Amino acid sequence: MRKKLLASSLLFLAFSLCGAAFAGASAPDWMHEAARTQLGTYPKETSGVVLLDEQITTVSPNGEVHILHRRVVKILSTSGRDLGVASAYYDNDTKISHFKAWSIPAQGADYEVKDKEAIEMSPFDGELYRDDRLRMIRIPQAEPGSVVGYEYEQKSRPYLQEDIWSFQKDIPVKKARYSIELPAGWDYQAYWINHAKQEPTATGTRYTWEVNDVPAIKPERGMPATRAVAQKMGLTFFSSAGPHGSWQNVGKWNYQLSFPQRQASTAIQQKVKELIAGKTTAMEKIRALATFMQRDIRYVAIEIGIGGSRPHSAVDVFANRYGDCKDKATLLATMLHEAGIESYGVLAQTNRGVVDSDFPADSSFNHFILAIAIPDSEDLSHEKIYSIVKHPKLGRLMVFDPTDQFTPVGYLPEYTQGNQGLLLT
Repeated sequence: MRKKLLASSLLFLAFSLCGAAFAGASAPDWMHEAARTQLGTYPKETSGVVLLDEQITTVSPNGEVHILHRRVVKILSTSGRDLGVASAYYDNDTKISHFKAWSIPAQGADYEVKDKEAIEMSPFDGELYRDDRLRMIRIPQAEPGSVVGYEYEQKSRPYLQEDIWSFQKDIPVKKARYSIELPAGWDYQAYWINHAKQEPTATGTRYTWEVNDVPAIKPERGMPATRAVAQKMGLTFFSSAGPHGSWQNVGKWNYQLSFPQRQASTAIQQKVKELIAGKTTAMEKIRALATFMQRDIRYVAIEIGIGGSRPHSAVDVFANRYGDCKDKATLLATMLHEAGIESYGVLAQTNRGVVDSDFPADSSFNHFILAIAIPDSEDLSHEKIYSIVKHPKLGRLMVFDPTDQFTPVGYLPEYTQGNQGLLLT
């Protein structure tokens, strides 16, 4: 609750301290062109309409990615004043080199807000520390009848060459456009989700997709996550010599990050012996180690750069007695191995429907759990175990979330039930 109150206070402070806007500085031609768009008829509760949402992605031969993003919105009602906020997320690996915003009032001169007037803050996301940052501009004259817009440029070098174009919003979209410029010898694969497949317009090695008159996502009680129902296109791009987009490559990359961190120290080995002393069955040993993980290792996330994907070493997690989901899973896997029980990492998602089996993307996941191998010789007839998967090669696997403090072994927390995960072997 304190986090939410502080975040709200920071947002209020950011908007209150927003720098001066410059009246009379004309908005760019692309924004004026979008402002002339003829609108259709919308329900009276519609707060605004996206006139243009455009992203131009340029890929360099060395894998560096340059993104230009533009957005133009017409405000239709007083409830749309919040649409006059321009925002861009970044971290140490995704620097923003340019950020500007404008407004075209229903009457009077244009306004411009330059990059130096933006407010920077650290968004709260439940972690103790992440290098994610948020840059925001409060656009002036965000009143009914006004048109507001912004653009920013961003550079990055993604760990995996993938992108998601989410063109459906919570307000109607008149036009959305996505372009990607690839180096010679590179190719792409597009995956359409919740929308009919479309072919791009090609000019050399530049490919462009465009959709028009996209309806707003209608909120419903108990609905799935917005990411699960939104219309979007997933994209993987690759050189002829590099890996193509596939679940195997996503799994291999994550396995290479996580498995080397499963090294046991003398202290870990001694703790395992202590915890499983007198335990004769695999399930007894698993419960003892899992209980230690749930009760004695606190959830604390510190994610910087590649730390968002690579767990800390089991030795460090054990010594510090804290870690995030992948840290706790790594330490438990290490301790299970010392007890003679194998386990496998599972990339997971806490929102049902977000993972699409047709689109192999690391960005589809936001959680890390374990699949624990149960020996065939183990009699489970007297056990209440519901999270069992029968794998054709690995045998019986019991899926377990060591992050959850209250869900016992053999059960799954509700946010992982009925969902999809990627097994890392």
